[in-house]
Amino acid sequence: MESRKPAKPLELHDSIRTLKIEADGDTWKGSIKPKIRLMGCWLERAGFKPSDRVIISYVAPGVLELRYLGPVLVDGKGESTPDRTMGPL
Repeated sequence: MESRKPAKPLELHDSIRTLKIEADGDTWKGSIKPKIRLMGCWLERAGFKPSDRVIISYVAPGVLELRYLGPVLVDGKGESTPDRTMGPL
């Protein structure tokens, strides 16, 4: 794999967290995929709450964007659908 090094050292603030990319899958079958888990009170301070929906966009190599989508609403058929107040995606 290609090694990535930041151009300059990052200063860590209360709004910044570092996470380890975890391995997920079956080592024996060679089907390992990268995985990121986000959790903690800092997510709530950032405006994310349990049962909210988010959009994760691939912006560029090494860059993901996480945005609040809204709470999940249940329609008359009992299916979960995202709140449409945010407009088209």
